Amino acid sequence: GGAINIQTPTTYPVEIIDSEFKQNEARRTGLIPIGYVPANDIFAGGAIQNDGNLHGVCTLFEGNKADKVRGGGGLSNEPGSTALLEECVFTGNKAALHDSANFSFGGAIVNGGQLDLVRCSIYNNEADMAGAIFNGYNGRLRTYNSTITGNNGTYQFGGLVNEHSYFNNSFSFGGAQTLLYHTTLGKNPAGQDGPGANELYSAQDDFVTFSNSILATGCTGT
Repeated sequence: GGAINIQTPTTYPVEIIDSEFKQNEARRTGLIPIGYVPANDIFAGGAIQNDGNLHGVCTLFEGNKADKVRGGGGLSNEPGSTALLEECVFTGNKAALHDSANFSFGGAIVNGGQLDLVRCSIYNNEADMAGAIFNGYNGRLRTYNSTITGNNGTYQFGGLVNEHSYFNNSFSFGGAQTLLYHTTLGKNPAGQDGPGANELYSAQDDFVTFSNSILATGCTGT
């Protein structure tokens, strides 16, 4: 995490209230090694990397950056961790990897744990893939009364990606799950309107659920 790394679970969550995270950065040191495995990437999250228990309220994540494959320009919620964010805003965050052989995921958020977003706004974030949120690693993502719009995937999938073969080619482990309640998933462009532009992508079609939500996008999967 460019600003904070919550390392271990605690009895009570780490509370972040009425705060701002701006212009923080998590970046690699040196070149990506031969034999690199994206699923084993560590230390992501331009502002926060959460390996424990996080509760954020009325907090702004703006202009943060992750120069990692497992990006999360604002937040990386790690496998086994828990995060509840209420009335938070993610804008202008970026996950960008300056490497022609790899891509960075999750302009605003990468989730591999349990993440609940309540009345949150996620807009104008950018990544190579999954301009807004990448949900993987058996992650459980739930959004309530939230808006995800105007994000950009410079290569593919401007909005939300639920699992991807880039991280795991076998989904027998159960896969990540996304549940959208009273959520608006607006237009999130990608590339130059080519394959994967403005789509919600899921590696398994039955692992995304909508309820009373608005989708101004297409859906695709493998």
